[in-house]
Amino acid sequence: MKKINFNIVMMAIVTIMGMDLIDTTVMNNILPKIAESLDTTPVHLKMGISIYMIVMGMFLPLSSWMAEKIGYKSTLIFAASGFGLFSLLSGIATSDTELFIFRGIQGLFAAFSAPVAGLAYLKFSENMLEGTASLSNYTLIMAIAGQI
Repeated sequence: MKKINFNIVMMAIVTIMGMDLIDTTVMNNILPKIAESLDTTPVHLKMGISIYMIVMGMFLPLSSWMAEKIGYKSTLIFAASGFGLFSLLSGIATSDTELFIFRGIQGLFAAFSAPVAGLAYLKFSENMLEGTASLSNYTLIMAIAGQI
């Protein structure tokens, strides 16, 4: 892989990983506004976050298996596309039920995005130690970016 292509691929992988972190941070921070617009309470909408995490945990074991079976690239495209679509649908949900359904399906795609992106990053890194260190730095930057 050429150096420029390698860097582009690595940045794409890190961006996919960051989507999860930023989404979770944003969701937690704007929950009161979402509750207000859906005419419910923030405590009730916490169920959307719980559903997301439970579904993500249920499908997490399948992520590395799927990446090995159909390939990292196909898995990441599938995961990022689905995650983005259901993130959009969550944003335009008109009821708490819609939000819970969309967040649950988004959790399914999240199970395949960040873990597979991390595996791909480490697999394609030239040096495992440097790859792990830079992956940690990028992940930290994405976590901070969600707060901004």
